[in-house]
Amino acid sequence: MTAEISISLGPSPARRDALTRRIRLLVAATITYNVIEAVVALTAGSLASSTALIGFGLDSIIEVSSAAAVAWSSPPATTPSAKRGSSAPCASSPSPSSRSPRT
Repeated sequence: MTAEISISLGPSPARRDALTRRIRLLVAATITYNVIEAVVALTAGSLASSTALIGFGLDSIIEVSSAAAVAWSSPPATTPSAKRGSSAPCASSPSPSSRSPRT
């Protein structure tokens, strides 16, 4: 008599959706905050002729590009039709095998 044991690696689909939404919210908040921070720091730095403030503003721009890379590399959002089990691919999105690799 053999008993089958099912081991699930990773979170459940519902938990994965919740985590994906949380990641997208945090990335959007990070990008928004850092864009505002960069504009304020660069403006104040140029008005005050402060190299430190200008450097801080440029650092904020680097942080925005980092958060944008995270947003770009995160998995696509699931659509309601995908949640219902629709297996038909979207006509406008390329198949994973036809995408060019990211470098």
